[in-house]
Amino acid sequence: DAARWTTTNVWVCVDWRRKIASGAMRTAYQMNEFTPSSRRGGSYTESVAKIFHTLPAGWTPRQRRDAHFNEAATQMVAEGFAREYNALPAVASNTRANKVAFASASVLELPGGKFANAEFLMPGVYVKHNNNYGHIGSRREVPQAFSHFTLERSRGSLIVVDIQGVGDFFTDPQIHTRDGRGYGVGNMGAAGIRQFHASHR
Repeated sequence: DAARWTTTNVWVCVDWRRKIASGAMRTAYQMNEFTPSSRRGGSYTESVAKIFHTLPAGWTPRQRRDAHFNEAATQMVAEGFAREYNALPAVASNTRANKVAFASASVLELPGGKFANAEFLMPGVYVKHNNNYGHIGSRREVPQAFSHFTLERSRGSLIVVDIQGVGDFFTDPQIHTRDGRGYGVGNMGAAGIRQFHASHR
């Protein structure tokens, strides 16, 4: 349920000098995350903190906060579709078929009322397979097939695009909806869906 959130205390150390990547809307920085626990004191995770660098200047603090929750919710909705895709008989019964997944995303509330998105650091070669306006960035068929699947499974109401990550483990998707509502500032609505159709074969 994308509308249900849980909270936990966590210690983070963000290295603002270590920029991992920068996209159209957000910049990712190296971060170490410590989660306290009653067992062995807790655990460390190599992570990334993603900060918006392009949001409308007139947005209120509440709108800026909500933008980060929209990004995390988008990623979790995409993971829901990934599980449905993996359950397809042609995928589930084939040991050689590529199973897809999306990284778990969270929202960090930082000192000073600032927010960021967080997820663990993906080791490996990072590839952007398609973007949110129809461009195809790789020759791999699975990312395109997954985007097409989300459009079919949602009966044309939305599509998951901007597929990128390491192998078949993805992050930072964008969802376009037919009516243009929800899923953050990158939702291009019906125009985004049409652009996917224009380049998809």
